[in-house]
Amino acid sequence: MKAMAVAPTMQLTSSNSIADLNAMQSVTTQTWSGVNCNGVYGAFGKYGETGIHGSRLPDGSTLRFGRVTDPLNTSRQVFMLRVGMDDVLTAGGKRCEAIAPPATPTSLPVKENFWYAISIRVAEGGMAADDQLLSQWHATGFNPFMGLYLRDGKLRIETRYNSSASAQKTSSTIVKPWQDTSPITTKWMTFVFQATISPFTADGPELKVWRDGTLLFSKQGPLGYNTTELPYAKAGYYHWLEDGNNWDTRYPVRSVLIHRAVLVRDKGKVFNEEFVRSLVQ
Repeated sequence: MKAMAVAPTMQLTSSNSIADLNAMQSVTTQTWSGVNCNGVYGAFGKYGETGIHGSRLPDGSTLRFGRVTDPLNTSRQVFMLRVGMDDVLTAGGKRCEAIAPPATPTSLPVKENFWYAISIRVAEGGMAADDQLLSQWHATGFNPFMGLYLRDGKLRIETRYNSSASAQKTSSTIVKPWQDTSPITTKWMTFVFQATISPFTADGPELKVWRDGTLLFSKQGPLGYNTTELPYAKAGYYHWLEDGNNWDTRYPVRSVLIHRAVLVRDKGKVFNEEFVRSLVQ
C-alpha cells in the first residue's frame, strides 16, 4: 500500500508537543528531561554536556548517559544510555532511562488520542538471554502498562490493564499483541505508537504500533490502570532483577542510542503515522 503523503498543514507546535528528547539540541533545552541512571535521579540538564559517568567499563569509557556522535552517521548527535553489569542499582534495577516527567505538561494524556515516536538503536548486548526494557509507560509502583521488551535478540510488546482502584501487581491482565520473528540488527529503528489510555472499554482505548513505517498491530481494548497518578514515558535501558531475571554475564555491557523521542498530543486525530515518524528521523 502506498504511504500517505504528509499534509502540509501538519506541524509540531508548543500546543501539541508534550515532551521532546532531541540529541541535536543542548541537554539544557530538553523537555523530556528526567533521568534514572547509575544511581542518579532528577533532571539531567544539571549535568551539562559532560553527562553522567560511572566506573570504567571494559572499553575504557565511563559514560553512562550523554550526547555522542552517531557511529553510523557522523553528522548527527545521539543520546547514549549505557549500563554495566556491576553498576549500582537505580530504583531497584540496572537502568539508564530518560524520563518525560510525570507532571503537567509532560505526562501522558488519559482518555485522549496521542502519539509517541522514537528513533532507537540497540548498540550492545542485544542478544542477551534475559529480559530488558527499551521503553515503557508507567503509572503506578508496579509493572508498566506498555513496554517494548528485548530478549534473545527479539523484540516484543506487552500491555497491561486493571480497572480496580486498588489494583495489585498480580491481578492485572497482561496482553502480548506482538513479538518479532527475527533477531534485531544493530541498525536504527523507528517506532511509532498511537494510543488512547484507559482501563475502561467505554472510553475507547486503543493502541497501534508501527516499525519503520510498517504497521505491527492495531488493538482496541483496555490499556493502563485506574489510578489518579499521572502516567509517564521512559526510554533507554532497564534490566530488572525480580522474577529470576538474572543478568546474562556473556554481555557485561548494554547500551542503546536514541536520536530523538517525541510525545505528541492529537485530540482531534489530525496527524498520521508518516508525519509523526518524520519528526524523529
